[in-house]
Amino acid sequence: MKREGPIALLMISGVLYIVSVMLASPVMEPVAATLDDWYKIVVGFINLVGIISLTQVNGRAVLRKSSGWFYNALLIVVLYGYIILGLVGGVGNVAFTRIYDNILTPILMTIFSTLTFWIGSAAYRAFRAKNLDAAILLVAGIVVMIGRVTLGSAISPAIPKAAEWILNFPTVAGMRAIEMGAAIGGIVLALRMITGLERSFMSND
Repeated sequence: MKREGPIALLMISGVLYIVSVMLASPVMEPVAATLDDWYKIVVGFINLVGIISLTQVNGRAVLRKSSGWFYNALLIVVLYGYIILGLVGGVGNVAFTRIYDNILTPILMTIFSTLTFWIGSAAYRAFRAKNLDAAILLVAGIVVMIGRVTLGSAISPAIPKAAEWILNFPTVAGMRAIEMGAAIGGIVLALRMITGLERSFMSND
């Protein structure tokens, strides 16, 4: 029953949600709204579990005075301090928004900017023209990189146009194909879970 109960609940809720969305009937709207509320509640519990796990892992590091324990303590203080600040003053208070805009946002931008070096390293390895496919990738990458800066227009007006064409047509087509494949895979996985064929999330069997 420990396995059958969650699987049965998943099957019933999944079928009800699909039917409510496909039929778009006023009778099924309360069902869809209730399932949406359940989803929000589950997400809230997931966040709570994440906070507890984060506290346990970093709390142990602080108590044991492990290497870099100061950063673990700082993480816990910032985590609970920001949560308390949001609960007491709301997400619209000045201190909450200033911390987000002036501290968190620059940190995230710094992290993403450092990824540029990793992307450059990966591009260097990928842009080796060992075969025809790699040569096409190399040429397209060079055209896009040069065409997106002022150097491209200084060399030739055709380079920015070529870069724009590569981004608007081949790149978009490839991204849509990837998104469609991921969507189909997600639908198949959802159907397998709803029908009870996929049980790997329940056990190691």
